[in-house]
Amino acid sequence: MEQAQFSLKQVCRQRVKSLFVQLRIDNPNLSSSILVVDQKTLKIVSAYMKMSELLEQGINAVENLNLKRKPFNLEAIYFITPTQESIALLIEDFANAQFPQYKCAHVIFNNKMPQGIAQKIQSEQNLVKKLSTCKVFNLDFNCTNEQLFTFDMIFGLEVYKGSMYQIKIRKCYFIRDG
Repeated sequence: MEQAQFSLKQVCRQRVKSLFVQLRIDNPNLSSSILVVDQKTLKIVSAYMKMSELLEQGINAVENLNLKRKPFNLEAIYFITPTQESIALLIEDFANAQFPQYKCAHVIFNNKMPQGIAQKIQSEQNLVKKLSTCKVFNLDFNCTNEQLFTFDMIFGLEVYKGSMYQIKIRKCYFIRDG
């Protein structure tokens, strides 16, 4: 009997899909919605979900948090990184109490919130009034294939530069000509 091969990408795909399913279970009145993402979470969602699958979950559109967007009288699912920039843009969407960007917000962070972020959100009363969900969904990497993933860190190699350089020197030290 052949054993099924483990697929990290498939596990992540199931987790992302279950995130949206569970959100609908927890919020039975959530029908049509808009998914708002930042640059990092856009890569995560697009790596694991097709637009047709998002439509099946009641997500009518995917919008970039960093771009100017038209207001909609729909609920928004914010799947964003917990950075100062993303939080500032989220707060800006609900700054005008009479004309908020969306009907309400379901905020899901892809990583642990740094200290001070929760307090910043709590201090914004216009946002708090429209906040239906706020939780952390730990998924801060992308699978490039079934067994390979990346943290998508621009300066990732900088962390190891010193030790890599030393290893390279050691290797060169032992190489001799004929």
